[in-house]
Amino acid sequence: MVSCPTSFFTALRRSFFRRQGAMTKIPFVLSVAPRQRREVEGRQPTPANPLLYKGHCAIIYPNVTEPTKDQDSSAGPAPRDPLPARPRIGVSSCLLGHPVRYDGGHKRHRTVTETLSRQFEIIPVCPEMEVGMGSPREPVDLVGDPRAPRMVAKDSGKDWTAVMRRYGPPRAVELHRLGLSGFVLKSASPSCGLDRVPVRGESGEPRGAGSGLFARALTEALPLLPVETETRLDDTPLAVNFVERVHAYREWRACACPRASLAALMDFHADHKLTLLAHSERHLRLLGRLLAEAGNDSLEAVTARYGSAFMEALRHPATRRTNTNALQHLAGFISGRLDSERRGRLAALVDDYRLGRVSLLAPLTLIRRHAVEHRIEYVLRQSFLRAHPMPEP
Repeated sequence: MVSCPTSFFTALRRSFFRRQGAMTKIPFVLSVAPRQRREVEGRQPTPANPLLYKGHCAIIYPNVTEPTKDQDSSAGPAPRDPLPARPRIGVSSCLLGHPVRYDGGHKRHRTVTETLSRQFEIIPVCPEMEVGMGSPREPVDLVGDPRAPRMVAKDSGKDWTAVMRRYGPPRAVELHRLGLSGFVLKSASPSCGLDRVPVRGESGEPRGAGSGLFARALTEALPLLPVETETRLDDTPLAVNFVERVHAYREWRACACPRASLAALMDFHADHKLTLLAHSERHLRLLGRLLAEAGNDSLEAVTARYGSAFMEALRHPATRRTNTNALQHLAGFISGRLDSERRGRLAALVDDYRLGRVSLLAPLTLIRRHAVEHRIEYVLRQSFLRAHPMPEP
């Protein structure tokens, strides 16, 4: 298991376990062979057989048990496993085509199933199914104060708020320990909607908009985690930015877990300078000052502040202008090793990118080739050179 004890996350985890005690039987995901999947396809989970098969994964939906008196709530985090070979993201199950919605249907989304699935390992998550609401089921609404709404069934009035609030924090902890590096949530869902989810009053009148209960628990527990909705992924620049943030978050976790040294932070910053330049020059300067003054604060505090500002910087999508600036900096590191003909060819290709004639990959590929040929380690270490473009569906 992977756990990244930044000061915020450690405090949250300890606070939760002090209040609730050690929780057991938290849902998790297993790989399942196709033959085994066919044998139980379509069955409902039961206490004797708690597996529900979805595609190539088996999602375990056991009940979350109450803590027992002899459980040690002060126990430290579970042992850590290495981060997965491929970045791992959570996705609302309905977006993968799983029939888990209230009407027994799904909301399969092409960008998720045909594009993101090529780059990332997918963990399907359906809060309603995992708390036992079933499918099909009575639809629910968010009701009351938009800042802290309740989840209430439309017809029967059954209140699912307490169940969902008990489920959310430990599920977020478990997903983090599985090495999660991002999440795609179903928009407008009372559980998964990131924002702008309609909230009504007790008499049915509109009260504004809020966040789904699971989405709120997830973002409060993992504030640095890249999170998007499927509707925003329809915008290509936002989709590309999400992919970049997923890879960057995974690299940050590898640096910060289990505990970053100041030397590791300095190396991480050096490797991501041009990525930061392409996203936010202001944050690049801020993070440089933070590391320069690191001796004035504890290492834990510096690490937490660096991670927060780093991920905040990447929320600013890179543009053609800022990418061109980063490319020109990269070219400056290698131009002294090139003859005039090669320098001119590289400068022309960077200008072609600036004018929109070629993709970002074209100048990056040429720069990488020159850096390998001349063994320019600083350039080869740059994360900006490891661009992660969206593959064509």
